[in-house]
Amino acid sequence: MDNEDIDDISAKEKNTDLLFISIGDFENTYYSIEKTIPKAVFPMHMSAQDNIKYEKSVDKNKFKTKVISFQNRGDRFHYKEGKIEQILFVFNTFQG
Repeated sequence: MDNEDIDDISAKEKNTDLLFISIGDFENTYYSIEKTIPKAVFPMHMSAQDNIKYEKSVDKNKFKTKVISFQNRGDRFHYKEGKIEQILFVFNTFQG
């Protein structure tokens, strides 16, 4: 997605709740956040360590957007009424 696509989206939609974005170039993702002003960003296709770096860089740039960092494969989240909760699963390994 390039900046022109982001401009089109931000012109059509004024209330963005969630932004799922593939992180390649941080500057492009910053532009996406500035234009769409989402309540939360889910960076994708990054390692857990890179997600944490991205989260810190967004905070450093003073965006009011919350970054939700996936830490483990299969992490799940629930979004309702403006709130995001991580859903924790406990796997039963008992094979009785």
